[in-house]
Amino acid sequence: MIRKLADMEERIKNWIKRHLTFLYLAAITILGGGIRFFLRGYISGDMTQCLLPWMESIREAGGLQSLRLEIGNYNPPYMIILTLLSYIPLYEVFLIKLPSILFDFLLASCAAFYVWRHLEKKSEAIFLYSVLLLDPIVILNSSYWGQCDVIYTFFLVLCILFLLREKYFMAFLLFGCGYAFKQQAAFLLPVLVLLYMQKKKLSILHFLLIPVVDLFLCLPSLLAGRPIGDIVSVYAGQTDLFKNMTMLYYNIWYLFPVSYEDFFAAGCAFAITVVGTGAYWVLKKQISLDGHRLLYFAIWVMYTCLMFFPAMHDRYGYAMEICFVLYAVLYRRKIGVCIMVCLVTLAAYTQYFLRTPVFPEAALAVVNLACYLKLSYDGLRYTCKKSGETI
Repeated sequence: MIRKLADMEERIKNWIKRHLTFLYLAAITILGGGIRFFLRGYISGDMTQCLLPWMESIREAGGLQSLRLEIGNYNPPYMIILTLLSYIPLYEVFLIKLPSILFDFLLASCAAFYVWRHLEKKSEAIFLYSVLLLDPIVILNSSYWGQCDVIYTFFLVLCILFLLREKYFMAFLLFGCGYAFKQQAAFLLPVLVLLYMQKKKLSILHFLLIPVVDLFLCLPSLLAGRPIGDIVSVYAGQTDLFKNMTMLYYNIWYLFPVSYEDFFAAGCAFAITVVGTGAYWVLKKQISLDGHRLLYFAIWVMYTCLMFFPAMHDRYGYAMEICFVLYAVLYRRKIGVCIMVCLVTLAAYTQYFLRTPVFPEAALAVVNLACYLKLSYDGLRYTCKKSGETI
Protein backbone atom coordinates (compact mmCIF):
# COMPACT_ATOMS: atom_id res chain seq x y z
CA MET A 1 0.00 0.00 0.00
CA ILE A 2 2.75 2.43 0.96
CA ARG A 3 4.66 1.54 -2.21
CA LYS A 4 1.58 2.22 -4.35
CA LEU A 5 1.10 5.59 -2.69
CA ALA A 6 4.78 6.43 -3.30
CA ASP A 7 4.47 5.45 -6.97
CA MET A 8 1.36 7.59 -7.36
CA GLU A 9 3.08 10.51 -5.67
CA GLU A 10 6.04 10.17 -8.03
CA ARG A 11 3.75 10.05 -11.09
CA ILE A 12 1.97 13.19 -9.91
CA LYS A 13 5.27 15.04 -9.45
CA ASN A 14 6.47 13.93 -12.88
CA TRP A 15 3.19 15.04 -14.44
CA ILE A 16 3.53 18.45 -12.79
CA LYS A 17 7.09 18.80 -14.09
CA ARG A 18 6.04 17.88 -17.63
CA HIS A 19 3.17 20.36 -17.62
CA LEU A 20 4.83 23.05 -15.51
CA THR A 21 4.50 25.80 -18.13
CA PHE A 22 0.82 25.07 -18.71
CA LEU A 23 0.11 24.99 -14.97
CA TYR A 24 1.97 28.27 -14.45
CA LEU A 25 0.05 30.02 -17.25
CA ALA A 26 -3.23 28.61 -15.93
CA ALA A 27 -2.43 29.90 -12.45
CA ILE A 28 -1.56 33.37 -13.80
CA THR A 29 -4.77 33.39 -15.85
CA ILE A 30 -6.90 32.40 -12.86
CA LEU A 31 -5.15 34.97 -10.66
CA GLY A 32 -5.62 37.72 -13.25
CA GLY A 33 -9.26 36.79 -13.70
CA GLY A 34 -9.84 36.61 -9.95
CA ILE A 35 -8.39 40.07 -9.33
CA ARG A 36 -10.58 41.54 -12.05
CA PHE A 37 -13.64 39.77 -10.67
CA PHE A 38 -13.14 41.26 -7.21
CA LEU A 39 -12.69 44.78 -8.65
CA ARG A 40 -15.78 44.60 -10.87
CA GLY A 41 -18.07 46.58 -8.56
CA TYR A 42 -16.13 49.84 -8.26
CA ILE A 43 -17.98 52.82 -9.76
CA SER A 44 -15.69 55.65 -10.85
CA GLY A 45 -16.61 59.26 -11.54
CA ASP A 46 -16.36 58.59 -15.28
CA MET A 47 -18.73 55.66 -14.87
CA THR A 48 -21.28 57.81 -13.01
CA GLN A 49 -21.04 60.88 -15.22
CA CYS A 50 -20.59 59.28 -18.64
CA LEU A 51 -20.73 55.53 -19.16
CA LEU A 52 -23.79 54.63 -17.08
CA PRO A 53 -25.87 57.56 -18.44
CA TRP A 54 -24.82 56.56 -21.98
CA MET A 55 -26.01 53.01 -21.38
CA GLU A 56 -29.30 54.32 -20.01
CA SER A 57 -29.76 56.60 -23.02
CA ILE A 58 -29.05 53.69 -25.37
CA ARG A 59 -31.75 51.57 -23.74
CA GLU A 60 -34.26 54.43 -23.67
CA ALA A 61 -33.64 55.05 -27.39
CA GLY A 62 -34.39 51.44 -28.26
CA GLY A 63 -31.04 49.69 -28.34
CA LEU A 64 -29.86 49.43 -31.93
CA GLN A 65 -32.08 52.35 -32.91
CA SER A 66 -29.90 54.56 -30.70
CA LEU A 67 -27.02 54.22 -33.16
CA ARG A 68 -28.55 57.00 -35.24
CA LEU A 69 -28.23 59.40 -32.29
CA GLU A 70 -25.25 61.28 -30.91
CA ILE A 71 -24.94 59.62 -27.51
CA GLY A 72 -21.67 60.19 -25.69
CA ASN A 73 -18.49 61.62 -27.18
CA TYR A 74 -16.79 58.37 -28.24
CA ASN A 75 -16.43 57.20 -31.81
CA PRO A 76 -19.24 54.82 -32.97
CA PRO A 77 -17.27 51.51 -32.75
CA TYR A 78 -17.13 51.69 -28.96
CA MET A 79 -20.73 52.92 -28.73
CA ILE A 80 -21.77 49.97 -30.92
CA ILE A 81 -20.20 47.64 -28.34
CA LEU A 82 -22.15 49.35 -25.53
CA THR A 83 -25.31 49.09 -27.62
CA LEU A 84 -24.92 45.34 -28.06
CA LEU A 85 -24.17 44.94 -24.37
CA SER A 86 -27.34 46.83 -23.46
CA TYR A 87 -29.35 43.75 -24.47
CA ILE A 88 -27.68 41.59 -21.82
CA PRO A 89 -29.61 41.57 -18.51
CA LEU A 90 -26.63 41.84 -16.19
CA TYR A 91 -25.24 44.42 -13.78
CA GLU A 92 -24.48 47.46 -15.97
CA VAL A 93 -21.17 48.36 -14.34
CA PHE A 94 -19.83 44.87 -14.99
CA LEU A 95 -21.20 44.90 -18.54
CA ILE A 96 -19.33 48.10 -19.34
CA LYS A 97 -16.08 46.71 -17.93
CA LEU A 98 -16.44 43.33 -19.63
CA PRO A 99 -15.06 44.27 -23.12
CA SER A 100 -11.98 45.88 -21.61
CA ILE A 101 -11.35 42.85 -19.39
CA LEU A 102 -11.61 40.53 -22.39
CA PHE A 103 -9.13 42.69 -24.30
CA ASP A 104 -6.76 42.51 -21.32
CA PHE A 105 -6.51 38.77 -21.93
CA LEU A 106 -6.38 39.19 -25.70
CA LEU A 107 -3.53 41.68 -25.47
CA ALA A 108 -1.46 39.49 -23.15
CA SER A 109 -2.17 36.33 -25.16
CA CYS A 110 -1.47 37.76 -28.63
CA ALA A 111 1.70 39.57 -27.58
CA ALA A 112 3.02 36.46 -25.84
CA PHE A 113 2.09 34.24 -28.79
CA TYR A 114 3.97 36.50 -31.19
CA VAL A 115 7.09 36.43 -29.02
CA TRP A 116 6.84 32.65 -28.61
CA ARG A 117 6.10 31.85 -32.25
CA HIS A 118 7.95 34.44 -34.32
CA LEU A 119 10.82 35.50 -32.06
CA GLU A 120 11.22 32.05 -30.52
CA LYS A 121 11.73 33.51 -27.06
CA LYS A 122 9.67 31.17 -24.93
CA SER A 123 10.80 32.39 -21.52
CA GLU A 124 10.21 36.01 -22.50
CA ALA A 125 6.78 35.10 -23.88
CA ILE A 126 5.71 33.49 -20.62
CA PHE A 127 7.02 36.39 -18.58
CA LEU A 128 5.40 38.93 -20.92
CA TYR A 129 2.01 37.22 -20.55
CA SER A 130 2.35 37.36 -16.78
CA VAL A 131 3.46 40.99 -16.67
CA LEU A 132 0.78 42.27 -19.05
CA LEU A 133 -1.99 40.38 -17.29
CA LEU A 134 -0.92 41.44 -13.79
CA ASP A 135 0.33 44.93 -14.61
CA PRO A 136 -1.37 47.27 -12.08
CA ILE A 137 -1.99 49.87 -14.80
CA VAL A 138 -3.78 47.29 -16.96
CA ILE A 139 -5.84 45.99 -14.05
CA LEU A 140 -6.82 49.42 -12.72
CA ASN A 141 -7.63 50.87 -16.13
CA SER A 142 -9.99 48.10 -17.22
CA SER A 143 -11.54 46.24 -14.32
CA TYR A 144 -11.42 49.00 -11.69
CA TRP A 145 -11.86 52.21 -13.67
CA GLY A 146 -13.90 50.73 -16.51
CA GLN A 147 -11.95 52.51 -19.25
CA CYS A 148 -11.42 51.10 -22.73
CA ASP A 149 -7.81 52.14 -23.43
CA VAL A 150 -6.77 48.50 -23.73
CA ILE A 151 -8.94 48.11 -26.86
CA TYR A 152 -7.13 50.60 -29.05
CA THR A 153 -3.80 49.63 -27.47
CA PHE A 154 -4.42 46.00 -28.44
CA PHE A 155 -4.67 47.02 -32.09
CA LEU A 156 -1.64 49.34 -31.87
CA VAL A 157 0.55 46.62 -30.35
CA LEU A 158 -0.51 44.17 -33.06
CA CYS A 159 0.16 46.89 -35.64
CA ILE A 160 3.73 47.26 -34.37
CA LEU A 161 4.25 43.50 -34.30
CA PHE A 162 3.10 43.21 -37.92
CA LEU A 163 5.36 46.12 -38.85
CA LEU A 164 8.26 44.15 -37.38
CA ARG A 165 7.37 41.32 -39.79
CA GLU A 166 6.92 43.79 -42.68
CA LYS A 167 3.29 42.75 -43.07
CA TYR A 168 2.24 46.28 -43.95
CA PHE A 169 -1.32 45.64 -45.14
CA MET A 170 -2.27 44.00 -41.85
CA ALA A 171 -0.33 46.61 -39.87
CA PHE A 172 -2.25 49.53 -41.40
CA LEU A 173 -5.51 47.61 -41.10
CA LEU A 174 -4.89 47.17 -37.38
CA PHE A 175 -3.83 50.79 -36.97
CA GLY A 176 -7.13 51.81 -38.58
CA CYS A 177 -8.97 49.67 -36.02
CA GLY A 178 -7.06 51.29 -33.18
CA TYR A 179 -7.74 54.79 -34.49
CA ALA A 180 -11.43 53.98 -34.85
CA PHE A 181 -11.60 53.32 -31.11
CA LYS A 182 -9.41 56.12 -29.77
CA GLN A 183 -7.95 59.29 -31.22
CA GLN A 184 -4.75 58.82 -29.21
CA ALA A 185 -3.77 56.06 -31.65
CA ALA A 186 -2.59 58.94 -33.86
CA PHE A 187 0.50 59.23 -31.63
CA LEU A 188 1.87 56.28 -33.62
CA LEU A 189 1.17 57.88 -37.00
CA PRO A 190 4.62 59.57 -37.33
CA VAL A 191 6.21 56.13 -37.15
CA LEU A 192 4.10 54.94 -40.08
CA VAL A 193 5.03 58.04 -42.09
CA LEU A 194 8.72 57.51 -41.39
CA LEU A 195 8.50 53.85 -42.41
CA TYR A 196 6.80 54.96 -45.62
CA MET A 197 9.84 57.12 -46.35
CA GLN A 198 12.20 54.19 -45.70
CA LYS A 199 10.48 51.08 -47.03
CA LYS A 200 9.91 50.41 -50.73
CA LYS A 201 7.16 47.93 -49.92
CA LEU A 202 5.06 50.70 -48.40
CA SER A 203 2.74 52.68 -50.65
CA ILE A 204 0.74 55.82 -50.02
CA LEU A 205 -2.29 53.61 -50.67
CA HIS A 206 -1.64 51.85 -47.37
CA PHE A 207 -2.65 55.06 -45.56
CA LEU A 208 -6.04 54.96 -47.27
CA LEU A 209 -6.77 51.84 -45.23
CA ILE A 210 -7.00 53.98 -42.08
CA PRO A 211 -10.14 56.00 -42.99
CA VAL A 212 -11.63 53.02 -44.84
CA VAL A 213 -11.39 50.82 -41.74
CA ASP A 214 -12.71 53.64 -39.56
CA LEU A 215 -15.76 54.13 -41.79
CA PHE A 216 -16.32 50.37 -42.05
CA LEU A 217 -16.43 50.03 -38.26
CA CYS A 218 -18.82 53.00 -38.13
CA LEU A 219 -21.07 51.43 -40.78
CA PRO A 220 -23.79 50.25 -38.35
CA SER A 221 -24.27 53.85 -37.17
CA LEU A 222 -24.34 55.12 -40.74
CA LEU A 223 -26.90 52.50 -41.75
CA ALA A 224 -29.00 53.40 -38.71
CA GLY A 225 -29.21 56.95 -40.05
CA ARG A 226 -26.53 58.89 -38.19
CA PRO A 227 -25.13 61.68 -40.42
CA ILE A 228 -21.55 61.13 -41.52
CA GLY A 229 -20.78 64.68 -40.44
CA ASP A 230 -21.52 63.73 -36.83
CA ILE A 231 -19.10 60.82 -37.04
CA VAL A 232 -16.30 62.79 -38.68
CA SER A 233 -16.58 65.55 -36.07
CA VAL A 234 -16.39 63.25 -33.00
CA TYR A 235 -12.63 63.54 -32.56
CA ALA A 236 -12.66 67.28 -33.24
CA GLY A 237 -15.21 67.62 -30.45
CA GLN A 238 -13.00 65.64 -28.07
CA THR A 239 -10.05 67.90 -28.83
CA ASP A 240 -12.07 70.98 -27.94
CA LEU A 241 -13.58 69.46 -24.80
CA PHE A 242 -10.82 70.10 -22.25
CA LYS A 243 -9.25 73.52 -21.74
CA ASN A 244 -6.21 72.70 -19.62
CA MET A 245 -2.55 72.39 -20.54
CA THR A 246 -2.46 69.06 -18.74
CA MET A 247 -5.13 66.74 -17.36
CA LEU A 248 -3.24 64.79 -14.69
CA TYR A 249 -0.49 63.58 -17.01
CA TYR A 250 2.74 64.70 -15.36
CA ASN A 251 4.49 66.29 -18.32
CA ILE A 252 6.46 69.48 -18.89
CA TRP A 253 3.38 71.67 -18.42
CA TYR A 254 3.25 70.80 -14.74
CA LEU A 255 6.62 72.57 -14.45
CA PHE A 256 5.42 75.54 -16.51
CA PRO A 257 1.80 76.23 -15.46
CA VAL A 258 0.91 78.56 -18.33
CA SER A 259 -2.46 79.60 -19.73
CA TYR A 260 -4.19 77.15 -22.08
CA GLU A 261 -5.63 79.93 -24.22
CA ASP A 262 -2.24 81.59 -24.66
CA PHE A 263 0.00 78.54 -25.09
CA PHE A 264 -2.14 75.82 -26.68
CA ALA A 265 -0.98 76.54 -30.24
CA ALA A 266 2.63 77.03 -29.13
CA GLY A 267 2.57 73.75 -27.20
CA CYS A 268 1.26 71.85 -30.22
CA ALA A 269 3.85 73.46 -32.47
CA PHE A 270 6.64 72.59 -30.05
CA ALA A 271 5.54 68.94 -29.77
CA ILE A 272 5.35 68.61 -33.56
CA THR A 273 8.79 70.18 -33.87
CA VAL A 274 10.37 67.71 -31.44
CA VAL A 275 8.77 64.72 -33.20
CA GLY A 276 9.81 66.14 -36.56
CA THR A 277 13.37 66.63 -35.36
CA GLY A 278 13.54 62.99 -34.29
CA ALA A 279 12.20 61.88 -37.67
CA TYR A 280 14.70 64.13 -39.46
CA TRP A 281 17.57 62.60 -37.47
CA VAL A 282 16.49 59.06 -38.36
CA LEU A 283 16.21 59.89 -42.06
CA LYS A 284 19.39 61.95 -42.19
CA LYS A 285 21.47 59.25 -40.50
CA GLN A 286 19.75 56.56 -42.61
CA ILE A 287 18.84 54.60 -39.50
CA SER A 288 16.78 51.60 -40.51
CA LEU A 289 13.77 51.13 -38.27
CA ASP A 290 13.88 47.36 -37.86
CA GLY A 291 13.51 45.13 -34.83
CA HIS A 292 14.23 46.79 -31.52
CA ARG A 293 14.87 50.18 -33.18
CA LEU A 294 11.31 50.31 -34.51
CA LEU A 295 9.80 49.55 -31.12
CA TYR A 296 12.17 52.00 -29.41
CA PHE A 297 11.32 54.82 -31.83
CA ALA A 298 7.59 54.11 -31.48
CA ILE A 299 7.91 54.46 -27.70
CA TRP A 300 9.91 57.68 -28.08
CA VAL A 301 7.39 59.25 -30.48
CA MET A 302 4.41 58.44 -28.24
CA TYR A 303 6.32 59.62 -25.17
CA THR A 304 7.21 62.89 -26.92
CA CYS A 305 3.57 63.55 -27.74
CA LEU A 306 2.63 62.94 -24.11
CA MET A 307 5.37 65.18 -22.74
CA PHE A 308 4.75 68.23 -24.92
CA PHE A 309 1.22 68.27 -26.35
CA PRO A 310 -1.33 70.20 -24.27
CA ALA A 311 -4.43 68.60 -22.69
CA MET A 312 -2.86 65.20 -22.06
CA HIS A 313 -4.84 62.94 -19.72
CA ASP A 314 -3.36 60.45 -17.27
CA ARG A 315 -4.71 57.57 -19.39
CA TYR A 316 -3.23 58.79 -22.68
CA GLY A 317 0.09 57.15 -21.86
CA TYR A 318 -1.43 53.67 -21.71
CA ALA A 319 -0.29 52.48 -25.16
CA MET A 320 3.22 53.88 -24.69
CA GLU A 321 3.56 52.18 -21.32
CA ILE A 322 2.44 48.82 -22.70
CA CYS A 323 4.95 49.13 -25.56
CA PHE A 324 7.61 50.06 -23.01
CA VAL A 325 6.84 46.90 -21.04
CA LEU A 326 7.09 44.89 -24.26
CA TYR A 327 10.48 46.42 -25.02
CA ALA A 328 11.83 45.90 -21.49
CA VAL A 329 10.79 42.24 -21.42
CA LEU A 330 12.02 41.41 -24.93
CA TYR A 331 15.39 43.14 -24.85
CA ARG A 332 16.03 43.42 -21.10
CA ARG A 333 16.91 47.07 -21.54
CA LYS A 334 15.51 50.23 -19.92
CA ILE A 335 13.82 48.15 -17.23
CA GLY A 336 14.45 50.79 -14.56
CA VAL A 337 13.13 53.60 -16.76
CA CYS A 338 10.08 51.50 -17.65
CA ILE A 339 9.30 50.88 -13.99
CA MET A 340 9.65 54.58 -13.12
CA VAL A 341 7.36 55.61 -16.00
CA CYS A 342 4.71 53.14 -14.84
CA LEU A 343 5.03 54.28 -11.21
CA VAL A 344 4.44 57.89 -12.25
CA THR A 345 1.27 56.80 -14.04
CA LEU A 346 0.17 54.80 -11.00
CA ALA A 347 0.61 57.94 -8.90
CA ALA A 348 -1.67 59.80 -11.33
CA TYR A 349 -4.25 57.01 -11.18
CA THR A 350 -4.10 57.05 -7.38
CA GLN A 351 -4.66 60.80 -7.29
CA TYR A 352 -7.72 60.39 -9.50
CA PHE A 353 -9.20 57.62 -7.35
CA LEU A 354 -8.46 59.35 -4.02
CA ARG A 355 -9.17 62.87 -5.30
CA THR A 356 -6.03 64.14 -3.61
CA PRO A 357 -2.32 64.22 -4.56
CA VAL A 358 -0.33 61.38 -3.02
CA PHE A 359 3.05 62.81 -4.07
CA PRO A 360 4.10 66.36 -5.02
CA GLU A 361 2.95 66.81 -8.61
CA ALA A 362 5.96 68.88 -9.62
CA ALA A 363 8.27 66.12 -8.35
CA LEU A 364 6.41 63.51 -10.40
CA ALA A 365 6.71 65.75 -13.46
CA VAL A 366 10.47 66.03 -12.89
CA VAL A 367 10.79 62.25 -12.61
CA ASN A 368 8.77 61.76 -15.79
CA LEU A 369 10.82 64.36 -17.65
CA ALA A 370 14.04 62.70 -16.45
CA CYS A 371 12.82 59.35 -17.79
CA TYR A 372 11.98 60.94 -21.12
CA LEU A 373 15.36 62.65 -21.38
CA LYS A 374 17.11 59.38 -20.49
CA LEU A 375 15.19 57.56 -23.22
CA SER A 376 15.97 60.34 -25.72
CA TYR A 377 19.66 60.51 -24.82
CA ASP A 378 20.15 56.75 -25.09
CA GLY A 379 18.34 56.67 -28.41
CA LEU A 380 20.49 59.50 -29.75
CA ARG A 381 23.65 57.87 -28.46
CA TYR A 382 23.02 54.49 -30.04
CA THR A 383 21.39 55.47 -33.33
CA CYS A 384 24.68 55.37 -35.20
CA LYS A 385 25.77 52.00 -33.84
CA LYS A 386 25.50 48.71 -35.68
CA SER A 387 22.01 47.44 -36.36
CA GLY A 388 22.60 44.27 -34.35
CA GLU A 389 23.13 46.16 -31.13
CA THR A 390 20.29 46.90 -28.77
CA ILE A 391 19.57 50.38 -27.47
